[in-house]
Amino acid sequence: MRRFLPLLATVVALTMPAAAQAAALPPETVDARQHFFGAENVAADGSVRDDRVILSWFSVASVAAALDGHVVLLDAYIHKEEDRPNYVPTTTEELVALKPEAIFIGHGHFDHAAKSGEIIARTGAFLVGTPEHCDQAKQLAADYAGQAVDVRCIDAVTRGSEPGAEVNELRPFDDRIEVTALKHLHSAAEAPDGENHETTLGSAPLPDARLVLLHPPGPSVLDHLTLEGDEGSSVLYQFRLGSFSLVWNDTAGPLRERGPHLFDILAGLPPTDVEVGSVLGFNDPTNGLRDIVDYVERIKPQVFYPVHHDFVAEYGASQRMQGVMEREMARRGELPTEVRWLYDPVDYLRPSLMTFDPAATRWAANDPPPPAPTCMPSDLRVRKGGIGFVRLGLERSALSSRPELASQTRRALRFCVEGEEKATVSAVLSPSGVVRLVWTNAPDHRPRATRSNRILFRRRDGRVRYVAVADRKLSRSPRALHRYLRFAR
Repeated sequence: MRRFLPLLATVVALTMPAAAQAAALPPETVDARQHFFGAENVAADGSVRDDRVILSWFSVASVAAALDGHVVLLDAYIHKEEDRPNYVPTTTEELVALKPEAIFIGHGHFDHAAKSGEIIARTGAFLVGTPEHCDQAKQLAADYAGQAVDVRCIDAVTRGSEPGAEVNELRPFDDRIEVTALKHLHSAAEAPDGENHETTLGSAPLPDARLVLLHPPGPSVLDHLTLEGDEGSSVLYQFRLGSFSLVWNDTAGPLRERGPHLFDILAGLPPTDVEVGSVLGFNDPTNGLRDIVDYVERIKPQVFYPVHHDFVAEYGASQRMQGVMEREMARRGELPTEVRWLYDPVDYLRPSLMTFDPAATRWAANDPPPPAPTCMPSDLRVRKGGIGFVRLGLERSALSSRPELASQTRRALRFCVEGEEKATVSAVLSPSGVVRLVWTNAPDHRPRATRSNRILFRRRDGRVRYVAVADRKLSRSPRALHRYLRFAR
């Protein structure tokens, strides 16, 4: 079920325009944003250019994103959790200095949400996730601050809802950024499905020794491994800006066994240009990367970037995983997706790898073609009140959603006519958006009588070029009438 979640007035006030926010940004924020998003993309006042979508991976499934100039975090965890730049060239201090406006949580395990509470407590960022993620963030923030913290949340789905029960539309910033959120499944182990999928465990992956020397091993993730914290369910997000769309999912579950209904839901999302998705899963030992490719096969992104592989396959050891995924994709036939692998740690905080122009023609080509309009009948009569449903005195809003609408400008709406390639019916609007003149050049659109001074003809060479009907006041003002006729054509 797809529904739109109206944001309460308090939620509307959660953020202010990026340009306004940037006016008072401190030097450490400017430095952090330039580090994450590139100096060429960040102004001296700390504002990030709003004509690009910029993604900067900082380990596991965590990504810093600049969307229409808004800085957000997708998950909030740093691999190994070092307190100085080493394997991952950033720290929690720098994430705080970024001053993110929001943190989107995919699911609540420690390797995704561990730092969310501290960052929220120190920056005032709001959280987008399930109500259970919000509960967890409040506890993490209170643990950090030593007291209760006012954590502001936008619920992506309702508490306790089943995976796929809701496909919700969110507007956490403004209408320029559209967000679709749906609950899906966390990775899980299943018995072999009999298709003999290649796993990444066939031979031990070898790390790149040069990377080990450049980045001496820091704390083990096992030192921080804890069963505390609630997953709080898993959410997949699609962000849309203009013609560009991005899907981010920090896990991929066994849909075949546990959620086959989600296949159609994923396939029914608006076309996706880029997917940043987890390629690590508990189903790998028995079914390889089947689940990851199942998501890609249904979402059909133009480009796929893997994340989360660095959690276990460090120092470039994920190269084997790349080959396994590409071979699994090849088993499915010709998928329209280009895989651009990310290698740790060299690809951490490299925004140039994932910077996109939402206005680029490549993304527009992925938009679904507009439905062919249902056209107006070719034998309508012109009457003093208008032509068919195009009536004098109507407001633009009454006509702008009609399926017959072929094109529109600020002063005219044009509707197609059945069987007449070049024929149109035009509704010409006043500056306030009210129809004052209706015009047609369809050969069979003719009045029953011709005596009314509100029905006009244009003749040439003995033929009628067009017929129009104007309101009483306009028909008595030749100069204004001439101007409206120009708008019609």
